Amino acid sequence: MKNFLASRKHIWIFAAIAILAVAAAVATRYLPAGNKKLADSSGNEVAKLPPEKASPAIDSKSIAPEQTPDLFPKDMPIEKGAKVISNYNATIADGRYQGTKVFQTSNSVDENYALYENYFKTHGWTVSGGPALDQKIQAKILLATKDSFQAQVILGPDQTTKVNTVSISIVKLASPTK
Repeated sequence: MKNFLASRKHIWIFAAIAILAVAAAVATRYLPAGNKKLADSSGNEVAKLPPEKASPAIDSKSIAPEQTPDLFPKDMPIEKGAKVISNYNATIADGRYQGTKVFQTSNSVDENYALYENYFKTHGWTVSGGPALDQKIQAKILLATKDSFQAQVILGPDQTTKVNTVSISIVKLASPTK
């Protein structure tokens, strides 16, 4: 099991970075302003920081490989016969939801990038593709938003098997509190 996890190290690192970026964007938008102040070297206030909060509880449940995570678009392209590595639904106590499916693919990173970019654009999502995450291992990320949903697709080869992997996460953002 250790070898399996270690072989996916780079993909998991990229997935974690992308998830943290989404979490930071959500936190910046939805957390209330606090009383802490950020000052420049002269002591002049330049910003107020939000109060520190504990991380909300996360309830994650694995689902069968053949199932589609909740809230995934019904026609989301998933390669037929692909070996599913991870498949789960997660609910976060603050109201956010995440569905994720990770699978091996016989397509190239560029083919998958074009497939998912086209899918999101033709289904009304706003797409912002990231640059290659790592030129050495040829990994890419694609981000898309629509209404209260954010999608992230991470594409790249497994460093041990050299098999390309696709990680798709759809996040439903919590409604802002007033």
